[in-house]
Amino acid sequence: MYQANARAVGLYANKCGFVALNPNNPIPDPSQNNEPFIIMARKLA
Repeated sequence: MYQANARAVGLYANKCGFVALNPNNPIPDPSQNNEPFIIMARKLA
């Protein structure tokens, strides 16, 4: 998920319980002009 998409990041974090695994080290996406990309995950029961 692109870091600049604050609405999506907020939705996943606040409503669905996801956390960013690399918030301080986003991955640049070369196919999208190096737009910072973060990985989000949540713990399964």
